[in-house]
Amino acid sequence: MITASDLIERLKRYGWNVLVAVDQLFNAMLAGYPDETFSARTYRKAVAGQWFWKGLRWSVDHLFFWRADHCRESYESELERTVQNSIMLSETGTIHLRSFKHDGK
Repeated sequence: MITASDLIERLKRYGWNVLVAVDQLFNAMLAGYPDETFSARTYRKAVAGQWFWKGLRWSVDHLFFWRADHCRESYESELERTVQNSIMLSETGTIHLRSFKHDGK
């Protein structure tokens, strides 16, 4: 039987997943990668030296004032998730790596 605390945790995880999906949709609608959050894209482009994105990064980081360096953390989270999703073990234990193209777009 599911406990109340388990149900609360599942609802939190579900809510978080929905928020990330909306963020990715927003990013895709603005011609970004469909599986990347807007904050991660903002960091990636700011680090690449694009002045517009540097200013936007400052704004987004301040919008999420309770998280220090929000855009960088979002980008690092995206990289970690990509690596986790890219390494797949087959039934024989062989590791298969899918390439992840990071071209700075």
